[in-house]
Amino acid sequence: MGAIDSAAGPSRHEPGRHEPGRDELGLLRSQLTNLRALLVLSILMTESADDQQILRLASSAAASLGSWQIAGFVIGDAWRTGGGRCGALAPELAGELRTLPETGGPVTTLGATWAWAYPLRSISGPLGYLVVHAAREPALEEQFLAQVLAQQAGVAVSNAQLHGRERDTAVQLAATNEALEETVATLRRGMAIHERLTRVAAAGEGAAGLAEALHDLTGLAVAVELPLVVCDIQRAGPSTGMPTKTEQADLLMALYGRNGESPLVVIAPSTPGDCFTTAIEATRQYLQNEPEDILGYTNLSMFYQQKGMIKEAEAAGAEARRLDWKRQLKEGKK
Repeated sequence: MGAIDSAAGPSRHEPGRHEPGRDELGLLRSQLTNLRALLVLSILMTESADDQQILRLASSAAASLGSWQIAGFVIGDAWRTGGGRCGALAPELAGELRTLPETGGPVTTLGATWAWAYPLRSISGPLGYLVVHAAREPALEEQFLAQVLAQQAGVAVSNAQLHGRERDTAVQLAATNEALEETVATLRRGMAIHERLTRVAAAGEGAAGLAEALHDLTGLAVAVELPLVVCDIQRAGPSTGMPTKTEQADLLMALYGRNGESPLVVIAPSTPGDCFTTAIEATRQYLQNEPEDILGYTNLSMFYQQKGMIKEAEAAGAEARRLDWKRQLKEGKK
């Protein structure tokens, strides 16, 4: 029977093999649960673009990771908490942190039984510290979770700061591009105005051409005060027959029958023969303000002929022909 028992198989408990107890299994399950929670927390912090929200997430998750608590975050020269408070870093704490190695170390200026500063790291270098404290020294497993939390928070804060700088750069570039577009549009508009007005001046189109150019450039109605020659042939006196003395009603109306906002030149002949001289003078003054009027030079040539001023009539007629040829060349180019 003894031989049979020995051949039945090996013993259920092999020598040298350790079976974990219930306490160890519970500890392992708790550690695994905490690591899973850290993984979820790391995903949430990495997806956030707000560094204050990242610190708030880290502070809210600390209570479930061990007996330690987060005292605050040292980022740059500022002391920040998960609740959103931000202030200057205490000089004693700043001096103590400067003496710590890159891996962090204990902190004594907080007045806690146990306090530790874990570095917040990023690809570009250290960002600051995660400072935790507890009433007693936590277990090594809990300290490991605090270290992992500091590493994940540092990466998340670094990403948030990088995204913030990228957003600021994008906003600045957009504002710069908008300003450049406005400047280019203004320059193009100015060049178009200059080109159009130069073309009007070179073509000698006068006030009428300038008014048309302003209308095309602005799209608005344009009013231009143009010179005009009006011949007022004064009527006879108020009677059924021709009186021996004519009245001055039309002359007085031309002088005073209007408002005084616009200048007006009134030329009145003293004799019937003086009508030719006054017509020539009125036309000459008109052409001084409207030098491109073909019909004005034509009429002036006719007035000179009636007056017997042949040389002046030929000069006015030649100017009228020159302006007409200029008009025909301009219309041919269109």
